[in-house]
Amino acid sequence: MALTALEYGKIERIYDEKRLQEEALLFVRKKEVEEKVPGYKDLESESISLAMEKARMLIGHSLDEAETAAQIKSLQQKLFDLQLAKKNLLKEAGYARDYLEPHYECPVCRDTGFVEGEKCTCFKKLEVSFLYEMSHLKDFLEANNFNNMTDDYFMDEKSMEDFHKALSTARRFIEDFDKGGQNLFFYGSVGTGKSFLSGCIAKELLDREVPVVYFSAVQLFQILSTYHFDSNKQPFYMFTDTLYNSPLLIIDDLGCEYLNDFVRSNLFQIINERILRKKSTIISTNKSLEEIREHYSDRVLSRITGCYDLLHLTGTDLRQQIAIERKLGTRS
Repeated sequence: MALTALEYGKIERIYDEKRLQEEALLFVRKKEVEEKVPGYKDLESESISLAMEKARMLIGHSLDEAETAAQIKSLQQKLFDLQLAKKNLLKEAGYARDYLEPHYECPVCRDTGFVEGEKCTCFKKLEVSFLYEMSHLKDFLEANNFNNMTDDYFMDEKSMEDFHKALSTARRFIEDFDKGGQNLFFYGSVGTGKSFLSGCIAKELLDREVPVVYFSAVQLFQILSTYHFDSNKQPFYMFTDTLYNSPLLIIDDLGCEYLNDFVRSNLFQIINERILRKKSTIISTNKSLEEIREHYSDRVLSRITGCYDLLHLTGTDLRQQIAIERKLGTRS
């Protein structure tokens, strides 16, 4: 599920509340300092007067340009000296020198969520946390994580060997994630551990506070279609921005969605954009490589075979085997 205007409104209110809370705390800190630090209030009043004088001078231009510039420079120096004096007073009184500066939770965007019109990293993390809750990924990861891994249900050596090869690659993917641009393509028969390994990777990276966006292919293309054909394009642009720029995007069960030209075009766009931006992607599917070519196009297959680690998982349906053994009571 994608974020709606309502969810984005909630994110905006989170930032509004952060700023309002800090403004209130800053007001309390200023009152405290004015009462407890002799001389600070006088320096603050002088700073305000000089700042107002500078503003009047910039607006009025009553003097010739050279003289105005000289006086403004002199005022700036006085303001700088006053600022330094105030910081020294704070330090002498036992306060931190930045005690009366805003203490932003995110100093990069100053708790606005945006930097030069672009989403700040902290905004993107909030986006992902909302997506995480809405997509029920938390429930999925409770079952699909390394703590639940076992070899007990493999029926042959070949399938176990394939799984452990993929497992080794998954662990390396996690450890090398900060290097960027890694991509995994899990393919093979139903129930062989493809989604399980995707979940293991997602859980480990989320625990390291790496934003992860997870969608089944059905969810992903339904959302894209709904937003694309809506007259209000803003949600579509924001959603595709998340898809293109999230540090890790997982597309599960590719091939289960309703297939048409819109899906083919957007799948290529997502894969290609993320490769160009060096963002990591994991795709799992029950389709063979030949079926990927047949259903999605040569260029989709070319991007996958050229830029992804291909991990083929084989064997019987492990999920079915687990369900049967639990029903029979042969395993706890």
